[in-house]
Amino acid sequence: MKKISKVLGYSIGGVCVLLLLTQAFLLRGTPGKAIDPAAGPKVVRYSKVPTLLIPGWGGNTVTYNHLIKYYQKRNIAQKVMTVWVSPHHHIRVSGDWHGQKNALIQVLIDWNYNASYHPQVGQLRQVLIYLNKRYGIKQTNIVAHSYGGTEFMHAYMGSKYLQRATR
Repeated sequence: MKKISKVLGYSIGGVCVLLLLTQAFLLRGTPGKAIDPAAGPKVVRYSKVPTLLIPGWGGNTVTYNHLIKYYQKRNIAQKVMTVWVSPHHHIRVSGDWHGQKNALIQVLIDWNYNASYHPQVGQLRQVLIYLNKRYGIKQTNIVAHSYGGTEFMHAYMGSKYLQRATR
């Protein structure tokens, strides 16, 4: 009996480690690459207004990986920052936004496997407030997948601060 519980414990521990490694891999963020607007398509309008990429339920790096790489390869847009937010609203950032043209900001939620989108609304609200306070972002384009669009609408509409700060 002792041997069975030991094997079972190691098996469960191994599965947990594997799941944690998988989650870390899925939240690594897509690498950014600077673009040259002069080399881009003439039909593209380049702007200093950044675009936030917001995943939906269970979304991760893979959600926008192809889109980001496609745009960067063709000098259409450049990923300049990844913002991670934890269930406790702790924000981590990689990269920097300082007015680069056609900037993409990838938002990744550490744990977005809840039964409803409500926990992510508060997390996304914190990200939007952080970007406004830290980088002075008052206007953004939004590309959101599934729940991500609903989360954005609730985060923005539920925050008097964001409504005042982004006029």
